[in-house]
Amino acid sequence: MNLTIIADNRERASGILVLLAEKGVRVMMKQMAVGDYMIDGDMVIERKKSADFVQSILTKIVMFIFVLKRNYKWFVMGQV
Repeated sequence: MNLTIIADNRERASGILVLLAEKGVRVMMKQMAVGDYMIDGDMVIERKKSADFVQSILTKIVMFIFVLKRNYKWFVMGQV
């Protein structure tokens, strides 16, 4: 496989780097400003544990509601 992935140097303990190396993927380490892994410079992956993922979603929803309440007297939020 001729693939190189750039991994954030804080991801060393995740175990993912070993799995990638076993599959023949070349991994380069560097401190990334955004994301945990970058593929071909075009795709960034942010790895999150389940609880962190849910918390991120809830935080974004709360911030979105705050902005709506600050800017509008009434708003409706629902699932389509």
